[in-house]
Amino acid sequence: MEGNKGMVAKQLEGKFLSANIMHQVKKDISCFPSAPRLVSLLIGSDSGARSYAKIQESACKTVGISFELIQLPASTSEEEAIEYIEKLNNDPCVTGILIFVPVPKHINKNHLIASISHLKDVEGISPTNMGKLFYGSTSIVPCTPKAVMLLIKSIGYNLVGKEVVVISRSPIIGQPLLLMLLESANASPTPVCCHIATKNLEFHTKRADVVIVAAGKANLIHGHMLKEGAVVIDVGINLVENIQDGRKVRSIVGDVHYSSAMEVASWLTPVPGGVGLVTTAVLLQNVLLLAKQHFTRLGRVDTL
Repeated sequence: MEGNKGMVAKQLEGKFLSANIMHQVKKDISCFPSAPRLVSLLIGSDSGARSYAKIQESACKTVGISFELIQLPASTSEEEAIEYIEKLNNDPCVTGILIFVPVPKHINKNHLIASISHLKDVEGISPTNMGKLFYGSTSIVPCTPKAVMLLIKSIGYNLVGKEVVVISRSPIIGQPLLLMLLESANASPTPVCCHIATKNLEFHTKRADVVIVAAGKANLIHGHMLKEGAVVIDVGINLVENIQDGRKVRSIVGDVHYSSAMEVASWLTPVPGGVGLVTTAVLLQNVLLLAKQHFTRLGRVDTL
């Protein structure tokens, strides 16, 4: 299903895939002796993080996962935050731990991430899980890269030998996604890493069969920069302001200029309604996997 030249792109929506993932998660969790528990830690009061926490809470409730948002004051020291994470690591009732970013400037977020036990690392970004990803031996992988791979798989797209341009060098999106693309299980495409500082970005995107954009810059990629029939996955979420009827109107857009890309691509993810929905579902799937591993360690495999 790779699209036909000259046709308007099909929307690669995330709602159907995310619904299927959540349905299976709910079904599997119903067999557990107790509900898995996800704890999200917010240091400070970032409004975006709190909004996403509400989305997490609603999604968890839908599938039967216990959710708790713990908010620490912005004045919390790095040592205090790590000490709190260690308590969560040692709490047998906690299945998964997530840390919202950004964190206050006096705290090194990498130190916090490194303090999360890989047994409770629901985002798959701890040093241990990232190391396992390098060797292709972990079931807990970063949520957004996994969501991207699942979306591509959902349209039956054959990646064998295809050139895939990833516009991101982020340690939680671009880098793990490149590793996942390099795995033989994902049909051996040829991944290329670009970013904001890449010279002549259009040279790379114009050659690509698949373009995955997670640069955090609104409308970075326009239709004229794409190869005819390319599959375009837009991970970006940007809040922009426009003037309509003399007043400011805020809207959410991706890193891809949607209308122009629709005229060239074969598939294009909308923003919102695309990658984000699947990312949330994958987060719940990771909670499920951590819970299964926990019960297996306890010798309660009969419950799975």
